[in-house]
Amino acid sequence: ATQLGRPADALAAWASVLRRRPDDVPALWAARDGYAQVGDDGARAQVERRLLDRLPAEDPRRPELWAALAETYERLEQTQDAAAAWQALLAAHPEHPQADRRLEALARASEDWPTVADRLTARAERATGEARAAAWLEVAELAEGPLADPARARAALIRAAEAHPADAALLDRLEAAHTAAEAWGDLAGLLDQRAAGAPPADRARWLRRAAAVREVRLGRVAEALGQVAEAATLCPDPDGLDELARLAEDAQAWPVAADALR
Repeated sequence: ATQLGRPADALAAWASVLRRRPDDVPALWAARDGYAQVGDDGARAQVERRLLDRLPAEDPRRPELWAALAETYERLEQTQDAAAAWQALLAAHPEHPQADRRLEALARASEDWPTVADRLTARAERATGEARAAAWLEVAELAEGPLADPARARAALIRAAEAHPADAALLDRLEAAHTAAEAWGDLAGLLDQRAAGAPPADRARWLRRAAAVREVRLGRVAEALGQVAEAATLCPDPDGLDELARLAEDAQAWPVAADALR
């Protein structure tokens, strides 16, 4: 009947076979193709689901069938079922690009921001180099916006900076996030990182900023003194020497204070 161009008759024949042998996989495939020909997506989805229940886990046709089922549900506007099908495909094949993108798109359409964040995070974990940094920035922007989760945004910015430590604009954002979170230890460490390898004048500037955080926010006067002393050696301007003298007096490091005031 199919070869004669009568798909409805062919479907009726396969339905008869399936009533007698409901686990007949070839008949299920044939019925699925028949429903696709006549555009009956509701019946097609049911048959695709039955096929997935019967195909062994190692069957190479399963990924394509999961994707087809998800697309069928999308045409039926059964968003939750479509998302569940894409999720099942991802569970078996975590790097499946179509499933990843479609699940994200469905989540965005329904404003399911936690799921969007999970998809972006999984993608960021797989990425490398600058692409990894860009992916973590997407997570950070989502956390700063719809998720309203500053802690997650800061964590994502940290991962982005690890992937691309030479991006000055990214480091500026991370510095602001540390400051907003009052994460003074992290801020001091970031300023140390920015000082490392910088030209002398810039290194002195970053060292002085790190020293201010250590003195005022962390109460580590001795560490601050060491950084200000190094900055004064690199760039011995009057303001820097005055700051060195003040810190040395606070730390009762009288020889250092005397040298700074000469």
